[in-house]
Amino acid sequence: MKTTKQILLTALLLVFVNNIHAQWTLSGVGTPTGRTLYTVGENIYAGTTFGAYRTTNNGQNWSLINNGLGSNPDISDFSINGNKLWIA
Repeated sequence: MKTTKQILLTALLLVFVNNIHAQWTLSGVGTPTGRTLYTVGENIYAGTTFGAYRTTNNGQNWSLINNGLGSNPDISDFSINGNKLWIA
């Protein structure tokens, strides 16, 4: 009986783990390396080797938000202070 429970539990665990992995797709030449993710409310910010990006729709579309960050920003961190997002 104990062996049957272990087999059933293992099978359920394998099915569960198999169904929760993310599906990522490479979307272009020169895809940036991600360094950090940060969430503020419904917005998700990604810091990459090509700059900072924001999505407002759970990653369906990303907008580059490099205004004022120089010509070759390499983003490693985000922080929020009041209503301002700080990018490092």
